[in-house]
Amino acid sequence: MAEQKEIIYEKLIDERPLTIINKGQVIAHAWQHCPKEERFDLSGHLELIAEVFKALAGRPKLICIEGESGSGKTILGQVLCADGTNTEFINIAHYAKEQGLGIGEADISSIMVDPSKTYILDEVAYAAPNSLIEAIQRHAQAEGVAVLLIQNARDIHPGLMRYMTVLHLDRMISGLRHKQ
Repeated sequence: MAEQKEIIYEKLIDERPLTIINKGQVIAHAWQHCPKEERFDLSGHLELIAEVFKALAGRPKLICIEGESGSGKTILGQVLCADGTNTEFINIAHYAKEQGLGIGEADISSIMVDPSKTYILDEVAYAAPNSLIEAIQRHAQAEGVAVLLIQNARDIHPGLMRYMTVLHLDRMISGLRHKQ
C-alpha cells in the first residue's frame, strides 16, 4: 500500500513550471504532461475574486474555488499568492508527504496560525477534516482571509460552508464564475 501512496504523491508533487509576469499574466512552460508553452490571462479571475472580497466586507473572507483536476486551480492559486501581499500558498499534499501521510490525514491546524496572512490552500483533500474545520473556523473568527482550492465543494464539511463563498473554475480558458 505504501508503494501506491508514493506513486500518487509523485503525480501530485509534479507541478508545471510557471512564470507569472504581471497582474494575472502567466506563462505555463512546457513539461512532461504538456509539451508546449501556454499563456494565460487570469486578470478577469483576479478581478472577480477582488469583487467577491469587497462584497464580503464585514464578513469572513473565505473563498472556495472548485474545479476538476487539471482545471487550473493550482495555477490560479499561485497567481493569487504572487499578486497578493502577506500571502502563503500551502500545498497540503506536499505537507502530507513530508510527514508520510495520505489523503485526509494531515493536521493543518498548526500551519494556519497568522490571522493577518492570506492563506491559499491547495489539495485540501489531504487535510484531516477536524484540523481543517478548526483552522478555518479560527481564521474566520479572526477575520482572516483564505482561499481553498478543491475538486468539489460538497467535500467541504457543512459546518464550514456557512463561512464560504463558492466559485467554480471550469477550465482556464472558460473562466471563473459564481457557483449556481
